[in-house]
Amino acid sequence: MAEDKDLKIVFMDFPKLGPLSATAAIATLASMRQGSDKYLQFHKMLLSKNVYLTDEDVLYRTASSAGLDVAKLKKDMLDPAITRQIQANIAAGKEAGVRVTPSFVIGGQFYPGAARYYDLKQRISDARSGQIAH
Repeated sequence: MAEDKDLKIVFMDFPKLGPLSATAAIATLASMRQGSDKYLQFHKMLLSKNVYLTDEDVLYRTASSAGLDVAKLKKDMLDPAITRQIQANIAAGKEAGVRVTPSFVIGGQFYPGAARYYDLKQRISDARSGQIAH
């Protein structure tokens, strides 16, 4: 994102690992109400190797470390609109064939699983040039 200002990235919070994963997806989506910068920081922290979600306390401590107002976050998490968005994300993911996270759609092409930096750059370049990367 820092290198390519024309790149559009859409995160779709998609709980895949059970109840705590669902709570984390709801919290992450609710965090957007406190600003996209805090959402991104929270998202990065949750995906880092330094955070291992074992319970909701870890989730909320991580939210606080990301600069979020945890009381507001918990209130926002109760909004039915957040739950509906998560359900829509799950439906869209299933329709696209998502079985693992992360997954990527680049130029209409679906790529399941994690990808190396160079591979992502190459896939973006291929999509922009009209080539399909396999």
